[in-house]
Amino acid sequence: MGTEYNITTGTSKDRDYLDDKIVEYNLSKVPATQDEKFINIEYVIKNDGIVIGGITAVLYCWKCLYINVLWIDEKYRQNGFALN
Repeated sequence: MGTEYNITTGTSKDRDYLDDKIVEYNLSKVPATQDEKFINIEYVIKNDGIVIGGITAVLYCWKCLYINVLWIDEKYRQNGFALN
């Protein structure tokens, strides 16, 4: 095996590979606690058809929630949708 290593900018394919490998490893150590391994969660809040907030997240194999985006338009933040 060679001793020359290169660090390069990753691609979306590289990201997906890394995601798959860490999940594969984790599942080899701890069994999944939900039937569907990945559950995508996307909700938006609309006011008169205009998006004023929302969330995108993934519920992983072990009922662990990873939030990608949680956003509420600034003028609605005091309405109980999100905290400042």
